Amino acid sequence: MRFEVISYSNKAGRNVNCDRMVCMEKADKVSAVLCTAAGDAEEAIKKIKQCSLDAMEQLCLLENTEMLGDVWQASGNEAVQGAALLMIRGKKAAWYCEGAARVYLFSDGEQMEYSTEGSPCEEKTELKPGDAVIVCSQGFYNHVSSMEMEIDLCRSADAGEWLDNLLIRYLNSSGLSGESMSVLCCTVKEK
Repeated sequence: MRFEVISYSNKAGRNVNCDRMVCMEKADKVSAVLCTAAGDAEEAIKKIKQCSLDAMEQLCLLENTEMLGDVWQASGNEAVQGAALLMIRGKKAAWYCEGAARVYLFSDGEQMEYSTEGSPCEEKTELKPGDAVIVCSQGFYNHVSSMEMEIDLCRSADAGEWLDNLLIRYLNSSGLSGESMSVLCCTVKEK
């Protein structure tokens, strides 16, 4: 299998982007960390940037999907309003979400699972060609429904086209409302 991964982040009407997305892709491994801060205080933004980099450093060292929650808890996350960690190793995928960030899994063109806002959530699954994953902040999922994500996935040839279609929906819905937002699209392809 191979993975197509593309992401986008926008500070919208704020002075600074309150989201921080870090992603690394190498061979059959994908690691992604999304952190969101409350407000746009400069100190909170600095903390989430460091927190996301610390979590990514730890995530890249992991070979199995058993300890995502531990990675997050060890990353010094007191300034973070929401976070999502995604880890793919070969066919195995795992994610950890907390607060104002979500992960959606689509299989056979249908939404299979998603994390909910609020209490921490840790999930594991096995991926196959045709599956797709979205990691996004509240600024995105407040304006694009999971059904719209699914529709755009079905009409897109690759992760880039899927993200383009989602961003058009986001812009039509939000009118750049002032919320920071980040979204990552990952599609699973045959080799």
